[in-house]
Amino acid sequence: MKRAWALLAVAALTASAGLSGAAIAQPEGIQITPVIIDIPPDRGVTSFRLHNWRAEEAAFESSVFVWSQKDGQDILTPTKDLLIAPSVFAIAAGKEQIVRLALPADARAAGTEKSYRLILRELPSSQPVEGLRMQLQISLPVFAAPKNAAPNLKLRKHASGAGAAIILTNSGNSRIRLISASSEGSAITQDLPLYLLSGASAELPPETSSRPIVVQYLAQASDTPVSQKLSIDGAAASAGVR
Repeated sequence: MKRAWALLAVAALTASAGLSGAAIAQPEGIQITPVIIDIPPDRGVTSFRLHNWRAEEAAFESSVFVWSQKDGQDILTPTKDLLIAPSVFAIAAGKEQIVRLALPADARAAGTEKSYRLILRELPSSQPVEGLRMQLQISLPVFAAPKNAAPNLKLRKHASGAGAAIILTNSGNSRIRLISASSEGSAITQDLPLYLLSGASAELPPETSSRPIVVQYLAQASDTPVSQKLSIDGAAASAGVR
């Protein structure tokens, strides 16, 4: 049976690591460069590449969603703000396709990063394929940040029906990619969102209410982790890069 390669896992893994480089090319796979897309604030346009390493043609269609978060959960809303060209395309075996993205000036929020998810869905092949062929669905994060954008993390206590909850909020104008959170050297194992978008919040375990929390994250397009120690009143006890 012909091998059914899907590079979706590789692309998702690279994006999860916060890397801006290309996904690793695999035989009979689809390579994407880059896997995290940042739209420059001065031009509002960018592009990415798909290389088809398969022995046959691969075709895709695209759709775009505004990406927001509520209570630590991702919300995707269809949008036409982000322009894609081409939005439907086929890539011959061994060839590549450049896809261009444009965000018009009137769609860019002044002073705040806009976040999107670009979904690429593989179309059924028109050519006969031996064995089972998996159809890829690839989700790429797309960000349009203003100049000098930066996150701003704070902790606060929030009273709820179940008691006091501890809320981690990003009140800055740029996202972070969360790597870890710990309290007094012990990792906080509660599931946290992979990204904390601008203006978004995530709930931490209530037992952390009386102790500082150390959050490690990647900011915007940087590959250098930042460690920040936060107190419950929202003030940063210390911050540093390592």
